[in-house]
Amino acid sequence: MKRNDRKERYYVLSYYRPKALNTQKALSIVLARAGMKPNRRFRMRWAAAIILAFIAGAAMLWPGKVTLVAGNQPRTINIDGTHITLAPYASVTYRRNDPRKVDINGRAFFDIRHDARHPFSIVDKRYVIRDIGTRLQVDETSGRTKVMVLQGCVDFASKAEASAPLRLNAGHAAVLTVGSNRPEPCNESPNAAAWATHQLHFDNTPLAEVVSDLEMYYHVKLRYQPSDKRLTGDFGTDSLRQVLEIINLTLHTDIAPTGK
Repeated sequence: MKRNDRKERYYVLSYYRPKALNTQKALSIVLARAGMKPNRRFRMRWAAAIILAFIAGAAMLWPGKVTLVAGNQPRTINIDGTHITLAPYASVTYRRNDPRKVDINGRAFFDIRHDARHPFSIVDKRYVIRDIGTRLQVDETSGRTKVMVLQGCVDFASKAEASAPLRLNAGHAAVLTVGSNRPEPCNESPNAAAWATHQLHFDNTPLAEVVSDLEMYYHVKLRYQPSDKRLTGDFGTDSLRQVLEIINLTLHTDIAPTGK
């Protein structure tokens, strides 16, 4: 199909509304723009194309699946009051008639709307995650799925043992590897979700871990003098320079980018 033909067909289809569109009028507009005069045979062909396209579209969209994809930047969406932030190139899929059950591909952060009667589920052919109202991150790769809970609690289970989930409370994480029938607890920095929350949280955190989290988030290399100092505090992520100034003044340290 030529590019102009595609544009003209798109114009007609975009004006289609059930019981509202005058297809002959829309077609006449398109043909006039192209300097053509309509004939009966041509009108019939276009009308048939429009009807078939609408039927096919309706079959796909109701009650069908919806897939939303992030580009090269994080993308935040709202599904039934639940805010989901997708990492670059991640995606989420759900059915229009069941928006509280989703499937993700990649990494996503969830701020789930509380609904005790309708728990939110994140499912895959390998695992199921259920909760009522929670903030958590799910990081899915081909070899493993890692779940970290920032607030509330979730049940995390493999499909093989869905009736025996692992309960994860705030501040805890677990990983389910391919071939395993049960998630295993693991260590994960709460700042692993800073890409989505835009907040850095430290709670009596050793200086070495503070520096590691800053390097991870800002993609820089920092120099510092190792010590047994610890940091407690919350920081916005807008400016690394400001974060370092506050930490250095608080802990009497000299953390700085290496310049490399």
